[in-house]
Amino acid sequence: MPAKQKANSADHMLPQMNAIMEMGSRNMEMLAEAGHEMTSGMREASKAMQEFLGTRLKKDVEAARTFADCRTPDEFWRAQFTFFEDAVKDYSKEAARMIDIASSATLNFAQPVEKAAEEALKSISEANEKVRETAQKAVKQDA
Repeated sequence: MPAKQKANSADHMLPQMNAIMEMGSRNMEMLAEAGHEMTSGMREASKAMQEFLGTRLKKDVEAARTFADCRTPDEFWRAQFTFFEDAVKDYSKEAARMIDIASSATLNFAQPVEKAAEEALKSISEANEKVRETAQKAVKQDA
């Protein structure tokens, strides 16, 4: 292949190479942003779990005192029933809260990824268009 043709071939590839380099930079930015969103969600979940466990532990200690104060089997049964009913409500409510936090964190994490994918597709499309235009000009010049 003559040197001029080799140079023209490389010139045709420059827009695509530039697009790839730009995508790499944007991908790093996207990963940083997505990572920040995910760690924020994890911090929120951790804080919520600590609060829940602290509250639940206080209720468990309180229930143990109530059990110790019972004088009849009927009192003990009612105290246990109340304790378990309260615990099931608390755990169910907390499970729903954790699902909400996880869902929100996942959506927040996905937004920068989705944005980067849209930008990458646009960039690739623009680079391909430039390659087409350059190739068409080269064909016209050769003709």
